[in-house]
Amino acid sequence: MAIKIGHASIDENGKATGGKVGDQTGKEVCIREWYSKPWNVYLECIDPELADKAANIMECICADNNYGYDQSERLTGYNAIVANKGRIHGAKGEFDCSSLVATCYRLAGLNVSPSCTTRNLRVALLATGKFRAYTDKKYLTSDTYAKRGGIYLAEGSHVVMALEDGSEDTGKAENIYIVKSGDTLSKIAKDLLGNANRYKEIMELNNLKTTVILVGQKLKIPVR
Repeated sequence: MAIKIGHASIDENGKATGGKVGDQTGKEVCIREWYSKPWNVYLECIDPELADKAANIMECICADNNYGYDQSERLTGYNAIVANKGRIHGAKGEFDCSSLVATCYRLAGLNVSPSCTTRNLRVALLATGKFRAYTDKKYLTSDTYAKRGGIYLAEGSHVVMALEDGSEDTGKAENIYIVKSGDTLSKIAKDLLGNANRYKEIMELNNLKTTVILVGQKLKIPVR
């Protein structure tokens, strides 16, 4: 059985904008079973207490039909909760998929903007030092390595939050990255580790003597 995830998807009219405030169908902002998007990166929070708090907030928002989906009003949910002194119950507003995930971590105490989009969420989360990124296929095509509070991201498209642990521990396996055209070690370090200067860690882990890498080359990526 798949793990549970929290996400925001579409309004009551099957559109991205224009619906009524709040969840009119029970599915605009909801908890459902994990599914394959497909995702291109899995982001694991390395602070279990922070991850659990963010997941709790996600569960509370998903359970409250005062919160719905609307891309054009995507920050009203966060702003309403802040205006309500951080209380979810009693406020009302809208989210889209990325503002919902970012809001949950923002309210949990992470220094990340609720205005993040699916295009910049990876970089924003890695920059906090509280996440590590996995791009190997096995982390993306099933929920096996999910951790509560983990984030499955399809950049430029969609994002969801894991609310349960999968059956395996990510820490037991290496994260392998396959070099693509246009990649450099500093670009890979920035994309996966949140800091271009961490390319030296990749070099050390892979026993590289120079920064030259080849398309198709497999690189081990630090996961801690």
